[in-house]
Amino acid sequence: MTLLIDNDIVRRVLKPAAVRRALESAYRDLASGEAVCRPRIDIRIPTRDPAKFYQWGTMEGGSTGGYFAIRMKSDVVYEREYEGVRTREKYCSRPGRYCGLVFLTDVETGEPLAIINDGTDTCSICVSRPTAPSGRPSWRGRIAARSGFSARGAWRAPMSKPCSR
Repeated sequence: MTLLIDNDIVRRVLKPAAVRRALESAYRDLASGEAVCRPRIDIRIPTRDPAKFYQWGTMEGGSTGGYFAIRMKSDVVYEREYEGVRTREKYCSRPGRYCGLVFLTDVETGEPLAIINDGTDTCSICVSRPTAPSGRPSWRGRIAARSGFSARGAWRAPMSKPCSR
């Protein structure tokens, strides 16, 4: 049975420590060849407003741990100046709303496991590793539903299972 996981469930179950562990595991799997990914690809289409464009983005990845996921997002993108810095802003439907979906499948059976709504920025602060003893950050990750689920493999956090062949 395919789970439909909405933003409220994501907020309740996605915990920073679990996400960090999943990211570390995913990056190890990538380095060892146990996981694959495709960087995000964005398609841009002009809108009637010359200051904005539509952007459809996808990225996917999977591992021998048994999962494959694709993330899809739909945004209207525009630039604005904020405190002297030009920023790229995005929204879906209206500013403050975001639209993204993660489609999770089982690589052994091909079965759809979950459709996860990630139209929330709840997790935009949940992945930053504490600084190393040297005082410098050992690494920083960020999962921002609005900006493309940049941390590959984070989709494994709520539903991880041991990686085996």
